[in-house]
Amino acid sequence: MFTYPQKNISIYCINIYIFSPLNPNISLFYDIFHSYPQKAIFIILSYTQSTNKAPFNQVNQTEVLRKKLLKETNMTIEKYGVTLKRLTVDKIELVRNWRNDPKISQYMEFRDYITPEMQAKWFAKINNDQNYYFIIEYKGKEIGLTNVKDIDYGAKTGEGGIFIYDDSFLNSDIPFRVIFALNDFCFDELHLEKMIAHIMSDNKRAIDFNRVLGYKKDESSPESGKMVYILTKEDYLKQRNRFAKLLK
Repeated sequence: MFTYPQKNISIYCINIYIFSPLNPNISLFYDIFHSYPQKAIFIILSYTQSTNKAPFNQVNQTEVLRKKLLKETNMTIEKYGVTLKRLTVDKIELVRNWRNDPKISQYMEFRDYITPEMQAKWFAKINNDQNYYFIIEYKGKEIGLTNVKDIDYGAKTGEGGIFIYDDSFLNSDIPFRVIFALNDFCFDELHLEKMIAHIMSDNKRAIDFNRVLGYKKDESSPESGKMVYILTKEDYLKQRNRFAKLLK
């Protein structure tokens, strides 16, 4: 966390979904989002200090913030033979096209057509440290999307998800490699204790897939519609040990 003086300070930047977690006394300007989204993590335009106290160390704080945001935005996970690259604004149209394909949307709770404007608003909402979305790459080819979202760091929980767009990988071990890489990140790096999966009851493939991973149907889950499955860290580690040879 960054500590800032509490009075008469303004930091002007252009991206609310990256900078909004900062101190509420800091003014944020983000109306240039659609023009320069990729530059948001670099641009802090001005700083003002109108008190007689010692000057705020703008350069050092800005550089720390810039490095932190660069690390998070350019995050790449390479493990178990797959690569997960954190979703960036230049890839949201690719994801939108995947998501609108009936072969994907039929298994989603939200099945309406997604417009470019809807996609941009969605990305602005999820591009933060409570949500991590990753483009899945295998041997340099982009094949799908995986994520952990709605992270509650206090409760140490998050909701996992995945879809493979390239049909040639559906019946392979690649989805397992992807989820083990994601779950390692969730349990080992984010220190979560429990993963939650919401699965539509007609998505039999996803139900079977998650059961193999160690997910168990929650006692409060409905029998139809959006069902709830839970994966504890203990159950995950057991399954990871079982799959150790496959994952090498």
